[in-house]
Amino acid sequence: MAPGSSSQPPPASSQPSPASSSRRRAHRRSTRAASPEPLSPEIESLSDTDSDNDNTPLDATEIRVNQAKEQRFEESRSMYRTKSQLYPELMAPRTTPLDQRFFTVAAAERFQSLRRRKFITQHRISLTDVNMQDVRNVVRGAGLLHTLTDVDAYQPTMVKEFIANLQDAEERDVGVAVYCRGYMIDFSSSLINDIYCVPGFEDDPNWLGENIDEVCGFLTEGRINRWENMSSKFLTRTNQVLYKLVCTNWMPTMNYTNMNQDRLKFVYMLHHNEDGFQLREACL
Repeated sequence: MAPGSSSQPPPASSQPSPASSSRRRAHRRSTRAASPEPLSPEIESLSDTDSDNDNTPLDATEIRVNQAKEQRFEESRSMYRTKSQLYPELMAPRTTPLDQRFFTVAAAERFQSLRRRKFITQHRISLTDVNMQDVRNVVRGAGLLHTLTDVDAYQPTMVKEFIANLQDAEERDVGVAVYCRGYMIDFSSSLINDIYCVPGFEDDPNWLGENIDEVCGFLTEGRINRWENMSSKFLTRTNQVLYKLVCTNWMPTMNYTNMNQDRLKFVYMLHHNEDGFQLREACL
């Protein structure tokens, strides 16, 4: 007998009353209604005293940074509102999409392979934790501080739909336009840089060309000078935190402890990228 079933089944001749039938129809309609997808923070703090997770009041620095972030985000939203009102043709796809969610059949198939995959949890650092001061100084100098502080909640399904449609993006003057819930959304590295106050470069730093043995020596303060002997335990405390941030926020991977040459070179670049100071005062 199924759990919760009655021990005495109703007579075969019994018929549900009109009122009970109405309630059942209403119940079926309510269960079919799609509820809004909850926002997924997918954020983990590296600080012991994260103000978002306790009742510690925000200090003047955090308030100023949050206000600047909201202003940048609102400017971006306002741009799209104006664009949709004045130039609706730029928000519309040039060809007929498959449906409201997917541009092509291939995009819908890609979504099916993505739907059960989880995102790598991003990390955020506090602006006031004294234990993170050295990490903040390095990241701020590289111009990437806002990629670690302006980490907000999102809707996982919509992000996966966006990724599924990315391969069918339309070329635009700057970047591409990606189909998302009936609209074409501009997507480019310059737009991302503007949101996170990342300085642009005429020539990207050639950090991948750094000598890996020199990188290991610098990041371990001379304890290790050969890549073959490298291990995460030899990194300084600051560089251990930076390497973990590389693995979660910039070059995602699940292997936090396995040393990777490109990720180590990225940490090295953070220390030596002086051009990042260009936008420091404008964004803080």
